[in-house]
Amino acid sequence: MSRTKDKNRTARFISWCLRFFLLVGLAAFFSWAPSAAAEEGEEGEPQPTPAPVEAAPEPQPTPPPVAVETAPAEIVRRAEFYLAPSYGVMFDHDTATSLGNPYGGYFSFRYFLLSHLSVEASVSYMIGYGKQQIDISYVSYTRLSSITVTPFHAALNIEILPHSRFNPYLGIGGGGLYFILRQSPEDVDSGVPIIHDELALEEHRLLPMLVGKVGMDVRLTEFFGVGAEVLYRYCPPMDYRIEIPEASREDRVELSHLAFTLGISVYY
Repeated sequence: MSRTKDKNRTARFISWCLRFFLLVGLAAFFSWAPSAAAEEGEEGEPQPTPAPVEAAPEPQPTPPPVAVETAPAEIVRRAEFYLAPSYGVMFDHDTATSLGNPYGGYFSFRYFLLSHLSVEASVSYMIGYGKQQIDISYVSYTRLSSITVTPFHAALNIEILPHSRFNPYLGIGGGGLYFILRQSPEDVDSGVPIIHDELALEEHRLLPMLVGKVGMDVRLTEFFGVGAEVLYRYCPPMDYRIEIPEASREDRVELSHLAFTLGISVYY
């Protein structure tokens, strides 16, 4: 009887041990399955790439200020006053010998109608002196001559570079030349008595005149500049006569000449 009881106890003990290990095994299995599934899911599914962290931009050095080149202001010419000394060169040799080459002053006013077109009015005052040996029949003397020349004209000019500091131009026009010719004798040698006043002369004439010109206008500041001109003045020749008792002499004066000017300009 006792042996049978011992066997039963042993069988129950073994049965409880088996149950215990079975429960522990089941518990371990169920606790391991979710973690394995999670690890498998983590290994199988691609993980999203984390967004790159943008580094803060490094401060750039401030560039030096760039100088902006501005276009020079356009030169505008509206009106110009020109004042200059003048020197004339006579074309006729005999006239230059008897009257000399005149010199004096020159004044002009130029108004710009259009950019490349201007009108001009000018006047000049010139004087000349000469000495010449004259023989009239029985009289020989030294003739002293003086001339006063006042040419004036209106002209139309073509402005070549009106918006530049250096502006050459061409002009053509017409007007008149008023002159006074005076002659007086000196060292008179005559075979008969003669009054000196009979050898004296004074002529006043107004002659038509044509003008062609070339000029250069150099603008230095807003209101002042310098200029130069060469003028060709054409006048018809003039004849005059000296008469003394029983003798006479006829002479011709040709006042066509070149005039050179160099002076200052005032702009308005």
